[in-house]
Amino acid sequence: MNVKIRALVERDIPFLWDMLYESVFVPEGEKPFPRTILNEPSLSKYVEDWGKQGGDIGLIAENEQQAIGAIWLRLFDETQKGCGDTETPEIGIAILKEFRSKGIGHRH
Repeated sequence: MNVKIRALVERDIPFLWDMLYESVFVPEGEKPFPRTILNEPSLSKYVEDWGKQGGDIGLIAENEQQAIGAIWLRLFDETQKGCGDTETPEIGIAILKEFRSKGIGHRH
């Protein structure tokens, strides 16, 4: 499979929301959360207003036809803290289900 990695750009924001949803942990055997879970401030802050905060960085993995995965990081400040501190960026990573377990994350 030919996979290209490129910088995340503004046109990728809808796909980044998809990847945020894919990154939500669902225990094995459990039903996935409804997509409306992305409206929760504790999750939406990882994508909302993407690119308007200093320190928003991301990459998109794509094959010849489509974007298939993303990795992104965001540094939060005191007004909207993440799970860590204000000096350590938080990372999100996800890939579409049909492309998992194909070694894409191991490529250089």
